Amino acid sequence: MFFDAAAQGLNVTPPATVEPFFVSDLPTTAFNVAYSGTGFQSNGSMGLMLVHMHNGTGNHTDVVAFRAPTITGFSPTSAHVGDFITITGSNFNAGTKVTFFKSTAPFSVDATQVSVLTSNTMSVRVPAGASSGPIRVSNAAGSSTKGGFTVLP
Repeated sequence: MFFDAAAQGLNVTPPATVEPFFVSDLPTTAFNVAYSGTGFQSNGSMGLMLVHMHNGTGNHTDVVAFRAPTITGFSPTSAHVGDFITITGSNFNAGTKVTFFKSTAPFSVDATQVSVLTSNTMSVRVPAGASSGPIRVSNAAGSSTKGGFTVLP
């Protein structure tokens, strides 16, 4: 195991804390988690482990995994540049990036308008420069590619 405090992949910012890295574990307690893709990859991070130190019953630990996204489909399967398509799959979040195939070097173009609607659905505008071919979704945990998308003239 390895942890680099200067390059954290996930950095928890709890609300009022008793001590650094400790949060009052009460119902409805929430905290923010900052994400750094570079730190996540360089540390080999997999997610967060939460330890409930004074939990008399129930879970004493929870693991919140950060998983690679997957694509199960997209609709429509053909669209013009500038049109929106819906991508379905899993593990979509604010850090999910969408890349379309491009027929000339560098052979990919990033979508700049990506709206994650749920963890399983996102809406994406087909970017200028996109060509018919595969679509890739990715985050620091990994990526998934699905072929069969056609860019209409």
